Amino acid sequence: MDAYKPANAPLREREKEATWPTTELAEGNELRVPLMEEEVVVQKATKETGAVRIHKNVVEEERQVTVPLRREEVIVERTPINRSATAMPADAHPFEDQRFAIPVHEEEFELIKRPVVKEEVCVRRVSHEEQRAATATVRHEELEVEDTSRRATKLPGEYSTDKKIV
Repeated sequence: MDAYKPANAPLREREKEATWPTTELAEGNELRVPLMEEEVVVQKATKETGAVRIHKNVVEEERQVTVPLRREEVIVERTPINRSATAMPADAHPFEDQRFAIPVHEEEFELIKRPVVKEEVCVRRVSHEEQRAATATVRHEELEVEDTSRRATKLPGEYSTDKKIV
């Protein structure tokens, strides 16, 4: 077969004409040809995609409160009485200067501020899992068996033909 095969002819057609190395195989021995296949393995890595910033601000505002305050007064009333001075108590000192001090009170207020927890904010981070599809091209090897002797070769589990692709 001296037929010219162009360079763009399929590889298998050009290989048919190539010289194949001979492999001696003694009777009872086997030739094992491994067929390889690529698998897709997914590797995951965690990366930071941003951040959530939380800032607590102090805001001032005027607050007015109403406070009830008690104060005392001294009321001096004159009452006309017409009776004899002999009915006076024994510790009374008529016609002497006397002084009386009656304390008068009133409540004052002082504003005292104290911190009180009115609300609490809980911040936590949670994870969600989602399914994403990814595509990759993988390769695998196929075995082509060609019987050039034109004899019937039977492989286990297959019918005999001149060419077999396993």
